Amino acid sequence: MSFRVLAPAFVLALIAVPAQPADNSRAQAELNQGIALYQKAHYKDAIRHLRKSLQQDPDSQQTRLYLAKALSEQFDEWEQTAKNRVFASEARVQFEEVLKRQPASLEAIKGLASLAERTQQPKEARSYYQQAIAINPKDAAGYTGLGKLDYWAVRDKLTESSEFSQAPSPTDHPLCISLRGTNLPQLDASIVILKKAFALNDADATAATFLAMAYSTRANLECGDPAARDEDRKQGNAWMEKGMKAQQRDPGQPAVFRVVKL
Repeated sequence: MSFRVLAPAFVLALIAVPAQPADNSRAQAELNQGIALYQKAHYKDAIRHLRKSLQQDPDSQQTRLYLAKALSEQFDEWEQTAKNRVFASEARVQFEEVLKRQPASLEAIKGLASLAERTQQPKEARSYYQQAIAINPKDAAGYTGLGKLDYWAVRDKLTESSEFSQAPSPTDHPLCISLRGTNLPQLDASIVILKKAFALNDADATAATFLAMAYSTRANLECGDPAARDEDRKQGNAWMEKGMKAQQRDPGQPAVFRVVKL
């Protein structure tokens, strides 16, 4: 019998037996459980469920994104062990996989920025934060990230001069004028950009807290000018109060000082 004779019967068979869609109910159940555990900060258990969900449905970008976020939360930047570094490297891979399919994913971009920042890669972090702002110029978190990077750059350079940073009165120290000249422009840049972040989101406790620290650092660079020093300290105290109020308005945001190197 020729194919021409068989073909109609074959077509009818295809019509009579509809294709069965893939059953993703198990994947969805694991995803729901993973998200619930993530929201409760049970990251280890969340990762287990999210891995199972991704095995069932490898194309789910929501699952991949939550897995990346949970892995990132498990990573502790203060713990120098191979096991701990795996969390960061795997989180990075998952965030990058999301970006391959969704190049404008702000969550993935900012996740990569945060990881780069926490793994001491400030140039890479800056690039990701700039990408986030380019996609959404009103993204407060992107500006906060850039402001933090500028603040830490200045703070690290001042800390390198232990003679100055540990002086009882830094404003009267002989190194004050030279350190002011090389560091004040970047410190002021951080203040400008952090204020922009807070203007976009006045519940951003991180922006307000870093502004308080930036003004406190600025006070130490008011060489021989006690009035200017006192004004910076006043500004710092005011921003610290705003930070505490912001934390109260949005208690769900992470505690700022959990990742602050004081």
